Amino acid sequence: GTTNLSEGIDTVTLRYRLNGGGIQTVAMVRAGFASHDGDYLQSVTSQTEGTLIEYWFETMDDLGLTDRLPETGSFFTEVVGNPIPSASLITITEIMYHSDLRGNEWVEIQNLSSRYVDVSGWSLGDSSPEHRFRFPVDLVLAPGERLAVAANEFVVREHYGIDNVVGDFAFNFGNGGDTVSVFNSIGTLIDTVVYSDLSPWPAAADGEGPSLELMDNATDNSDPANWLPSTASRGTPGQSNGGTGMGPAVVINECSYDPNDQGTTGDYNGDGIGEESEDEFVEFYNTTDTPIDISGWTVDDDNPGNLNTFTFPMGTILDARSYVVVFGGGTPTGFSVPTFIGLPRLGNGGDQVRLHDGTQEVDSIGFEDSAIGTQNNLMVSSNGGVVARITDGSPDFEARDLGQVTVGASNNLNGSPTPTPTPPPLDVSSWQFY
Repeated sequence: GTTNLSEGIDTVTLRYRLNGGGIQTVAMVRAGFASHDGDYLQSVTSQTEGTLIEYWFETMDDLGLTDRLPETGSFFTEVVGNPIPSASLITITEIMYHSDLRGNEWVEIQNLSSRYVDVSGWSLGDSSPEHRFRFPVDLVLAPGERLAVAANEFVVREHYGIDNVVGDFAFNFGNGGDTVSVFNSIGTLIDTVVYSDLSPWPAAADGEGPSLELMDNATDNSDPANWLPSTASRGTPGQSNGGTGMGPAVVINECSYDPNDQGTTGDYNGDGIGEESEDEFVEFYNTTDTPIDISGWTVDDDNPGNLNTFTFPMGTILDARSYVVVFGGGTPTGFSVPTFIGLPRLGNGGDQVRLHDGTQEVDSIGFEDSAIGTQNNLMVSSNGGVVARITDGSPDFEARDLGQVTVGASNNLNGSPTPTPTPPPLDVSSWQFY
């Protein structure tokens, strides 16, 4: 059974009786994810056909007050011909075994049944019997619901912006091939996939960015022909397969966290003075075709508790396919895009940059010693230069030296901010005019 309640309820109890007999009691379990917040679930022992079941619910709030809900009912049980156990329809639907993002390894499972399935105490493993990750208690999947099981829950939660993720598992799936298995709470094998990075398995899932995505849930997921590299860069854990996985509308596009290279400091703010703290900068890029009001948005590092935060002033508009830059200080000179000063001082040995819109994190990057835990974990060192997306808004970054810094302009070193296909030449040799 299931019921939905508002905030303030502490416990929910299901009371029922069979064929008018004594009252039986069972505690309801609250669903674990925001998408089912307020849902309480429980199952009771199956009964023979024709059993009369009467039921009602009682609640206790966080002040200790009890109440009986109006939801009551009764029904007679009936036999369903050859039912398929719901638990057997928990299926492996996506695998990220070799990501280009550090710490981004995960497996997605989905409940393909029409019933809620309690997966508390279930486990995920690879080809080694010693490698098992046990799911937490009170974990219930609704019909159709997906769950990501991650090597690093924080990385997956932050990078993809999802809450239906659990972790951390302390082993790695093989880059050249391995076995992914899901077991129920008593160790029974529920589903397994043996993948490879060799044909007929998609090679693009081996470190090139995409995950392995199951094409058709209704067919055999052990068949390599039923798997494709994800359309979205880095996959879609906890979300529908085949999605685009579009990134944020505003991204951190380029960053200088250490402008000094062996005594030479880049004058990135253009004021004629190379000063390390003042010439640190972060460039932001609007990936859409619509201007975005970023008034009140904030930028901070991995230590927001120090209150060293930059806030965009009221009236700050980031034009479509354009840039805004925040420097550490100085007098930014010679820019055709909005520039500001007041960037929090970034650590030369590693730090993080986070962009918030007032309600959630929009984008984040981390580099060197502080790479883990951001949406883009950059294990690169860029003394004197920058870390930059290879082209504006693209998912991939690279380290660049002083001569390749493009602050306030296109990251594409070939010169075009948004490369577009060149149409073929127009052939008018066969045209006729009247």
